[in-house]
Amino acid sequence: MEIWPNGVQPDRKRASAFPAKNGHFRLSVQDVGLIQGFPESWEFAGAVYQMLGQIGNSVSPPVAYQVALSVINVLKKA
Repeated sequence: MEIWPNGVQPDRKRASAFPAKNGHFRLSVQDVGLIQGFPESWEFAGAVYQMLGQIGNSVSPPVAYQVALSVINVLKKA
C-alpha cells in the first residue's frame, strides 16, 4: 500500500469514497493528525489547508509531553 500524493481529504468517509486506481491510500486530516501524534479525539478547525497547517506547524504531542516532563524535573531540582 502507498499513500496517495495528491491531497488530503477532510474526513475518512471522503478519503475512502473514491479509491485511487493505482491502489494508493488517501489520507484524511484525522490520519495526518494521528501520524503526527495527536489523539484520535482531537478536533481541528478550518478548511483542510488550515487544519494541515495546524498539524504541520505543531510540536508533536508526544514530544511536547516529554519536554514538559523534563522541565518539571528540572524545576523540582531547583
